[in-house]
Amino acid sequence: MNVKSELYTQYLLHLCQDPEWRFVLAHEAGHWIINRELADPVRPNYSCCKTFEMRTDYMDDEKISHYIDTDADVWSEIKADCIANAILMPTSAFLTQSIRLMDAYGFKDERITIGEHPEAEAALISDLAETFLVPDYAVRN
Repeated sequence: MNVKSELYTQYLLHLCQDPEWRFVLAHEAGHWIINRELADPVRPNYSCCKTFEMRTDYMDDEKISHYIDTDADVWSEIKADCIANAILMPTSAFLTQSIRLMDAYGFKDERITIGEHPEAEAALISDLAETFLVPDYAVRN
């Protein structure tokens, strides 16, 4: 391996420790999975993810309306987010960890209504985000 590729590898490993970048990379992988033609060297169809700038501005509503202008764009971004969530927070692990944390917060065998316990919800979201090394908004999705 040459020095340049070693530096690139180290840079990617560093990015993968940052929750925001982990989600962005998984989200972009979601776009690649959805649009298989991206892998076709004969017919490349490179399209910039429309939520990248939004994510770096913490989902600013004005940016959302600027970058996403059709229902197809919205669905493309939602699907890419779902794939990113599946990659970074597999359902069985997510449910197991959620149940464990809810038990720890004193909600054992209790049905919770969103908005009923905002402090506990915020703590649960934060703990799940930390566990799976993703940003809080990924857990909220």
